[in-house]
Parts: sequence; C-alpha cells; structure tokens
Amino acid sequence: MSAGSLCIGNQHIPAVIDIGSQISFLTEEMYHKLISEGLESLELGVQSAVLFSAFGNKTESIRVMAMMQIRVDEIVLDDIFLISPQLLTQALLGVDFCRNNNVIINFSCAVFCN
Repeated sequence: MSAGSLCIGNQHIPAVIDIGSQISFLTEEMYHKLISEGLESLELGVQSAVLFSAFGNKTESIRVMAMMQIRVDEIVLDDIFLISPQLLTQALLGVDFCRNNNVIINFSCAVFCN
C-alpha cells in the first residue's frame, strides 16, 4: 500500500492505494460530510455487494456507489467509489483507479503520480 492525499470538494482526504483491492472506497461518514457541504455526485444504488476483509471474518454490506470529481495534485478526475460503512482510512484507491488514470507507484519514495 502507498499513501497520499486527494481533494474531493473542499476536503483534503488521506488516501491509500491498495493494489490488492479491485475497486475504490470512501467512508460513509466522509461521503455524507461531502454531500452536506454541497458536493455534487452521481449516486447509484448497489443491490448485493459485500465487502470481505482479508483480516478477519467481518463483512460489510455496500449499498451506495457514487461518481464524483476528485483532484490529485493539479489533476482533476471523475472516479467511482463504493461507499463503505467502515474503513481503516477515509479513502482507498484500488487498482481500478490506478489502471484508469495511469498511476505510477514509486515504492522506494512512497509516492504515487500519473
């Protein structure tokens, strides 16, 4: 995993790139905060998604997916996040984000860019 930050709306959010995750996540708490501050997003319902952790037997139901505009450094992107009831970080960027945005991860410097 590599750490960085991204901007959604007016919030600077710590993010983790997890190359073991196929999709990107944002916490429910952060999502609701962004919406209450006026963030526009395209919200889509999710019928039967369950988040399985590699650490333990706990599962979480995912009910919402949202497309929103994010900013990493000076680059503005539209990306889709599953909204999770519980994460260890506020945002988790999966390999979908990396692949769609040509992300380069420099492990020796612990940074990512595109």
